[in-house]
Amino acid sequence: MSARAVTAAMPGRLLRLRERIKAEQLDALLLDAPVDLRYITGYTGSNGLALVPAQGAEASVRGHQPQFLTDFRYEAQSAEEVGEGFERSIVTGELRDSVAGLLAAERGRLGFDAAKLSVKAHERLRSELPEGWELLDAGALVEELRLIKEPAEIELIRAAAELDGDAPARRRSAELPLDRRRRAARGAAARRAA
Repeated sequence: MSARAVTAAMPGRLLRLRERIKAEQLDALLLDAPVDLRYITGYTGSNGLALVPAQGAEASVRGHQPQFLTDFRYEAQSAEEVGEGFERSIVTGELRDSVAGLLAAERGRLGFDAAKLSVKAHERLRSELPEGWELLDAGALVEELRLIKEPAEIELIRAAAELDGDAPARRRSAELPLDRRRRAARGAAARRAA
């Protein structure tokens, strides 16, 4: 999507995610996979982390709003790309080590995507969390949101398809010689086996 379309989509995406977090009975969700960060925050860098409170559970997170963390190398880029719904912080060291300091409530349920977090990172995060916080696999909440295409995404897909509408026909004609070679190879193998 264009930068303008991504920026326009951010508030709605963030709201839908926060509603999903609440529906999963979580207080907040940790995002650190680049594809998830880009979809929810607009950030395209390689080192970032977001902590998103559930809708109505803003008090569970410092600043009472979604948090975005990165390091000094991405300060300018994150300032330009991260949506207005996030409070940005520049931190030193491992980003996940800062998560505990972002949790304002004494207790809660922090979700994460187990498919995108290594066992070692999970163990370290669990050891850093305040005593009253649970770390729970929330599954692929952002991935599920990405499955439903927004109108701007559909338009971009449509425009891309129109750029080269006869590409499938050219691809089929290019594959034809390969199909002939395969049939010839199968025929030769059948004759040798007979």
